[in-house]
Amino acid sequence: MTTGRILAAAGLAMAALALGATSASATSGVSVYVGYADGLRASPFFPVPFIGDPGTVSNGGFGSDNGLVRIDNNTGSAITVGGFLYSINFSGNIGGVANLVIPNGQKGIFVLGDTSDISYIPGATYGHLATGCSPACPIVNFTIDGGGLQSFNDSGHVLDTGGFDFASNGSNESFQWRLIGTSGGQSGAPEPATWGLMLIGLGGIGAGLRASRRTVSRVKV
Repeated sequence: MTTGRILAAAGLAMAALALGATSASATSGVSVYVGYADGLRASPFFPVPFIGDPGTVSNGGFGSDNGLVRIDNNTGSAITVGGFLYSINFSGNIGGVANLVIPNGQKGIFVLGDTSDISYIPGATYGHLATGCSPACPIVNFTIDGGGLQSFNDSGHVLDTGGFDFASNGSNESFQWRLIGTSGGQSGAPEPATWGLMLIGLGGIGAGLRASRRTVSRVKV
């Protein structure tokens, strides 16, 4: 890592501490999620719910390859999310994200840029994605109804797709929604709980097929 990147990472870490960066919850009744949608490569995937689905509002349209932040409002009244800034590891703060009014009970979806391409974590590869915030992780900042700036660490590295640009080997970059600060598998591959359910289901199918074969065999005799 270059000296410049080390200094940038240290600066971001200090800024996160100064802002009291947290993981998943801001104002009571507000939850923050992150996801990634890739409609360019094979097996295109869009986190559910997505823009245009019932109960969602958005700050803009979707391009085809974008990091996403979702803010769920269950405060009991509408909120205005403003001052939205985000940083991707060593990138520094990025603005230009429009304010958004989120009615009570609805989900506000913020479309960011192609956040997988902005920066990377040294040593991250397709099979060894980054986790945690050392040396750095994406950070999301915003205000609610003009209050103080709130900051959240994407320590699961969803917005930067694990600190590795999946497009470099032609893989799809999509990630399903998850609470910011938590981690899990990529959306294109079932996460551990899903694998478990699939294996149970396949086991049941297999047992059923074996029972059917035994029944057919007895009938033939």
